[in-house]
Amino acid sequence: MERNNVFWKQEEEKVSSLQKKWFKDVICKEPMLDYKGTSMMEAGVERAFGHELHLSGPLMDMYFEQIGRCIMKRLGQKHLTGLTKPFKEFIPYPIFKNMVRLFSVYGCDVNHIYPKKKSTSAKKKKRMNEEPKKTIIFIEKVSSSKKIFAPERFDGTNFLAKRMFAMKLKPGTRKRELVYDGKAVVAITTETPLRFDYDCKQSMLSVTFVIQRYSSDGIAVDSSVQAQVNVSAVPE
Repeated sequence: MERNNVFWKQEEEKVSSLQKKWFKDVICKEPMLDYKGTSMMEAGVERAFGHELHLSGPLMDMYFEQIGRCIMKRLGQKHLTGLTKPFKEFIPYPIFKNMVRLFSVYGCDVNHIYPKKKSTSAKKKKRMNEEPKKTIIFIEKVSSSKKIFAPERFDGTNFLAKRMFAMKLKPGTRKRELVYDGKAVVAITTETPLRFDYDCKQSMLSVTFVIQRYSSDGIAVDSSVQAQVNVSAVPE
């Protein structure tokens, strides 16, 4: 089943029903906190909106789709082969935190970089409640990439591969026809991972990957990239 708007609409209705019951039975029975302070805000309104429940799934799929479309755009540029220049996408940090959990569950290599601390006290070294300065994610397995960028998320579109077509003369005639002219794929191995660098402070994601192209006969255009695909690919 494709994860389209109809799918998420049904799930949102379930969450909305649960949210109303939870707010009435739990939140309204708790002591009223100071939601407005000395401002002109209304405490009841602020409490209601502050405890809204929302599905993160549609938002994550939306940002994954934005990333996927940027990847496919570069696959469609025939002159691009090998390591691409990174492109950037703005993703709010609360949403990206949920995306990181998905990356981790699906077997991606997730690394958090924390800001350096001058203090050497044991308590401050634990970083129990500290947010990372940067998060770096490597997708080194084809199986992981197929789960993260599953076509079912995007109405059946595969953003990690693109078939190419070109207008060529039909043999024996002067007519031109559209024929298959090879494909471009994201080469995912331990040596050529799909890489995500996220700046937690600026909420900016940088994406880098390697492109391999194949002719209409299935011959690899970049032999060095193909060598990595053949030798370094993680067994599925």
